[in-house]
Amino acid sequence: MCYLIRCDKGHFRRNDVPICPHCPPKKLGKIVRELFPRITEEEIERARQEQRAWDTKNEHTRLLGHILQERGILQPQELQQVLAAQGIVPLVCNPCQSFFNCYGELPEKLPLCPQCQSPLMKMAGKVSEQYSYKGYLPKAVAPDSNQVQAKTAFPSRYRIESSLGKGGMGEVHKAFDTLLERRVALKIMDHKNISKEYIERFLIEKKMLANLVHPNIVKIYDFGREPQLYYTMEYLSGKTLLEAFPKGASPESATVAKVFQKISLALQYIHERGILHLDIKPSNIMIEENEGNPKLLDFGMAQIAGDISLILAGTKEYMSPEQAANQKLDARSDIYSLGVTLYEVLTGRRPSQSISNTEESTLVFASSIPKELQHICQQCVERKPEKRYQSAKQLSDALENFLVQESRRAVVDTKQIKDSSIKVDCEVEEMENIVVVKSQDIQHSRIVVNI
Repeated sequence: MCYLIRCDKGHFRRNDVPICPHCPPKKLGKIVRELFPRITEEEIERARQEQRAWDTKNEHTRLLGHILQERGILQPQELQQVLAAQGIVPLVCNPCQSFFNCYGELPEKLPLCPQCQSPLMKMAGKVSEQYSYKGYLPKAVAPDSNQVQAKTAFPSRYRIESSLGKGGMGEVHKAFDTLLERRVALKIMDHKNISKEYIERFLIEKKMLANLVHPNIVKIYDFGREPQLYYTMEYLSGKTLLEAFPKGASPESATVAKVFQKISLALQYIHERGILHLDIKPSNIMIEENEGNPKLLDFGMAQIAGDISLILAGTKEYMSPEQAANQKLDARSDIYSLGVTLYEVLTGRRPSQSISNTEESTLVFASSIPKELQHICQQCVERKPEKRYQSAKQLSDALENFLVQESRRAVVDTKQIKDSSIKVDCEVEEMENIVVVKSQDIQHSRIVVNI
């Protein structure tokens, strides 16, 4: 016969529910004492001492309940009853031989192992000693059923290895393509608030992107809609812009200009094919580890020029005013975002943002940054699109002209050196396009590019 009873806190529960479900979780030892009065506090304390002694010498901990079970104080079925009363579900990962505890009720589809992305399983009886305890897996951080469905389906071809980062439109994973046997970057798009029209456009645009071939654009390998929208890119080893040019490092202006000149050419390439990137920011530009070649990444927001975004997405701090207002976009929106990125690399901060096209933006630079480069950056981030560079090609040409001027400034006329008031014993050796001035005084030895 079932009837209602009250706990010490005044909560009602059925008499066949041993522990109040409304009270905060209790310590395992206390629950053991409540459920099984035959077990003494001294027995539990000795088990705790064994647990502490083990933990000081080993990387993974031992559960108090398992120690009580090993000592014969608790039977396996009694341990399961204690864990259930505590509101904890033990989950096992067989591939990496580890197990976790999960608070609360589990979703219909079990969470994934945070180490190897394999589906976790409910514990059946006692776990083998070979398995290591990896702590709690709170329900709050466990993936929802849709995420689990995506991640458990992808390993049929793509074996997810680790997470590379999460943005407003999805998460990027380091994965291994088992069909083509190569490492890739797998982006799984967030399915929330995405319309059928967006899905159809996504598939059309990714097909266009897969045909892009440019030395400064990441390669798109594959895309699809099952189990949810995704696409794969080449996996790059290197540094993002802000890793390559960290804040406060005072990067060389010419080095920065070379990187952005190449990215401008990449933008011109996609713009000529009717594609806008719409999510240009420092984390989406990577400098390759070996060659030092910059590449434009993450085309998750890319769309056909002239369309009005079906969803307002991207990264707010780098959006053009017209993109933030969800207006019709063209190549000048990408130029604005690239200008914000350039300013952040040069100064270590972003310009103040405003959606209004009527306001003028004035940037502040350090005196060490050449005026020509300041002007280029300023023109990129003009509020009104008609005041910006009208194409990425114009921006690329401006950066190229700046680099030529910088190289000319570095040239020291050979005759000027010979006639200099600095009297040193030196030898001038002329070669094709190079003048080498050798001096016994190391301070006055130099190599001069002869333009």
